[in-house]
Amino acid sequence: MGFAKAQYQLGRAYEKGYGVAKSDKTAVKYYKMAAEQGHAKSQYQLGRAYDKGDGVKEDDAKAFQWYSKAAQQGNAKAQYQLGRCYKKGEGCTKDANAAFQWFEKSAAQGNADAQLALGNATSKARERLRASDAVGLIVYDDNLPILNKEGIDNTLYQHFVLHADHKGLLAVEFAASCGLTHAGGEVGLQES
Repeated sequence: MGFAKAQYQLGRAYEKGYGVAKSDKTAVKYYKMAAEQGHAKSQYQLGRAYDKGDGVKEDDAKAFQWYSKAAQQGNAKAQYQLGRCYKKGEGCTKDANAAFQWFEKSAAQGNADAQLALGNATSKARERLRASDAVGLIVYDDNLPILNKEGIDNTLYQHFVLHADHKGLLAVEFAASCGLTHAGGEVGLQES
């Protein structure tokens, strides 16, 4: 044990073949040593290895576990991947609210993939709103959950307020893009 940063660097060298014969299996060995010591970049790399099946058997649950550890330490790439896992239900239960929150954290750190995910959701939300004959209100409040976490068919709560920042609409469209059954069904705007 010890020397997590050096172990991470060895993992990178074996993953890329820098000065050594390329070996995903050996890279994973070093990433795991460092990851178990709390090294966030190694936790992300180990999550990626399990996600892609590089050097280990593909395992969505282990990928989710390692992405979670790195994301909680602020690793933007891991935050994006964790959001993707939640959006698709890979290694975890599908949860559009959690996905949205992790994408936001990653995007705030400049992660282009997360920014694209949020931008696409905004664009789709505007298209859906224009095409909608909606009369209902979507209520959005930072203190309220966006999605029903009690497990009622994973449906979107029906009545949330949309503020001028369009964050609520973005969450609704994001929920719809995750396949939630009532998302975007009753979309309307409330002037702030």
